[in-house]
Amino acid sequence: MQLERRGIAVALAWFAMAMTLIGCAATTTSTPAQGQAYKLGAGDKLRVVVLSDMDLSGDYEVDATSSISVRLIGRLSVAGMTLAELEALLAERYRSSGYLRDPKLSVELMSARPFFVLGEVQKPGSYPYVSGLTVAQAVAIAGGYTRRASSSRITVKRFGSSAGAEESVTGCAALAGRYHASAGAVLLTSHRPRPACCDAEFDRLGRKIVVRN
Repeated sequence: MQLERRGIAVALAWFAMAMTLIGCAATTTSTPAQGQAYKLGAGDKLRVVVLSDMDLSGDYEVDATSSISVRLIGRLSVAGMTLAELEALLAERYRSSGYLRDPKLSVELMSARPFFVLGEVQKPGSYPYVSGLTVAQAVAIAGGYTRRASSSRITVKRFGSSAGAEESVTGCAALAGRYHASAGAVLLTSHRPRPACCDAEFDRLGRKIVVRN
């Protein structure tokens, strides 16, 4: 009898999830990280190609202070800059310093800074970011949810956001996988609430004696 009840409970849980996903398919979800210009930060690896003088070309990694040390120019803070903005800044510095009269150069993003998945996942930690990564895919990369996890509630702290600024991904957005992660983001998965019956201890007569927080 107990096995039958457990089987029915599992079947109902799968049915509820299926119905949720069907409902999600009929809705649209905003994806804040998708389509926005990439902003540079610590951990990014760049390649600067100076066509006017190939000796000035080189690969750089943005350090913990969000800076790079460029040949002949020195240290530059690149925090929050786009690739196009950095290209314009380098061209202006080479021109104004007299090193190049008409600098022609490009900046490429070789690899983005990692993202982090913490909380109720099998393998919490940092992972390489790839463009277009969704929150659902990020959780899968971290080994998937633990048995205690809530698969429909994730908190996202994006790189460079102000202190305390977080995005709560719930319901359809979390389940359907249309909400995008971003480089340097921290994803925190939470555990699902336990039923009230499971938060108590009972004596031999079935009376509740302890309630856990």
